[in-house]
Amino acid sequence: ENNIVVHVLENSTNTSVPIYTDSVVVDIQGMLMPTDNEERGTVFYTTFSGKDRNVSSDLRLTISAKGTLQKQEIDGLSTALQKMHIGDRWMVYVPYNLALKNQSSVSPFVPAYSTMIFDITLLGIKHT
Repeated sequence: ENNIVVHVLENSTNTSVPIYTDSVVVDIQGMLMPTDNEERGTVFYTTFSGKDRNVSSDLRLTISAKGTLQKQEIDGLSTALQKMHIGDRWMVYVPYNLALKNQSSVSPFVPAYSTMIFDITLLGIKHT
């Protein structure tokens, strides 16, 4: 409950990692933990077109390495981003206490106390 869980989907040989004050360029899809009624969790944020995770919409997202997504800092996302190398693709499971806690302002699709899952590819780092 107090840790993120990471499943490495693609491991890069690049050695560059962002630090807390950097901005990062990512392909990202945020979804809720699936329930008994659904095979995949509800997607609340994505930079991908359609349902195919392998088709980018060319809408690369530049976010703070602090894990700020739509004005909400997500501690678990920050932790993951600062461990990723350029080219890595990770599936990151973030428990509610490292996500939005009881807030639901990222999207109307994110209920309070939700576990979030992020499919992230780190594409670049902008040092500040």
